[in-house]
Parts: sequence; C-alpha cells; structure tokens
Amino acid sequence: MKGNGGMKFLIGFAIGAAVGAAAAYFSDEKKRNDFIDDVSDFSDSVKSGVKDAYYGARIRGRKASRDLQRYLADVKDSAEGMYEEVKDKALRAMKS
Repeated sequence: MKGNGGMKFLIGFAIGAAVGAAAAYFSDEKKRNDFIDDVSDFSDSVKSGVKDAYYGARIRGRKASRDLQRYLADVKDSAEGMYEEVKDKALRAMKS
C-alpha cells in the first residue's frame, strides 16, 4: 500500500507541475495570443486539407464513373457485333 501512495503522489505532483507550467506560460499575453494563432492556423490547415482531399476524391470518382461507362459501352458494342456475326453465320449454315 505504501508504494501505491507514493505513485499517487508522483502522479499528482506531475499533473500539478504541468498545470502550473501551463498557467505560467499562458499568463504572458503575447505567448497566449501566439498559441491561439498557431492553433487557429493549424485548424485552418487541417480544414483545407480535408476539403482538398474531399474534392480530389470526388473528381477521381467522377472520372472513374465516366471511364467505366465508356468501357461498358465498348463491351456492349463488341457483344452486339459478336451477336450479329454469330447470327449471320447461323443463318448461312441453315441455308446450306
């Protein structure tokens, strides 16, 4: 039990030191404003990155959709051509 109390004291001391250091740091108005500006710039950067990724994915999705539609149209044309060819051969075979 004695070791557990010592651990709690150390954790409490570390948390208190961190809170005290943060309070001392942010008591300076310039540092506080610089920190707020940095956080704001970072959040704007993240927001911009998310927007860019979204619109980029949207553009790639549209391109993939167009490519797939073209491919399917080509497959359909090929299938129709093969059907007509087989049908013509079958008709000629029936006439012979």
